[in-house]
Amino acid sequence: GPDRCAAQDAAICLTCHGEKDLSSTDESGAEVSLYVNTAQYDSSSHAGLSCIDCHASLAGVDESGHGTPVAEVDCSVCHDQEQTVFRGSIHGQLVAVGDKDAPRCRSCHGSHDIRPAEDPASRVNKFNLMYTCAECHQNRELTEKHGIGQPDAVPQFYESVHAKGLLKDGLIVAPSCSDCHGSHEIQTV
Repeated sequence: GPDRCAAQDAAICLTCHGEKDLSSTDESGAEVSLYVNTAQYDSSSHAGLSCIDCHASLAGVDESGHGTPVAEVDCSVCHDQEQTVFRGSIHGQLVAVGDKDAPRCRSCHGSHDIRPAEDPASRVNKFNLMYTCAECHQNRELTEKHGIGQPDAVPQFYESVHAKGLLKDGLIVAPSCSDCHGSHEIQTV
């Protein structure tokens, strides 16, 4: 609305954040992309939201927003029930103790490209979920670092009748990861 400053208008933010080479360095000195793919965002579940609807720490900043610390997005503002369940999960417990490797909402759902689970392009769609889970659970460095049991579970799942039903036959009734392990409420086995 008219009471919002220019930095809160997505068109203003995307003047810079729409540039593919826009980046910064984080506290460890690693380069971090600040690019927002507008085509992905415009087809996401959050299309039409203002940048500050999710990036609330930028509310009220001047036009540039430069120098403003950007706090982690708090998805519970809109997704309180899911966040409550997630906090009790093994992933949520790891986030609570400050584990930098622990998955957050964006780890599974994406960020500016979030789509409903029913959408075939969603990272958490039943047919894509095993690949999303595999990003961590098939990563030897992470499984060894965190003592994750059964580091071969993902490759074993790929060879299972369940994965063949999903991937080869396209059977929606074939189980994917969340059918047995849950989604937001994942516990240790």
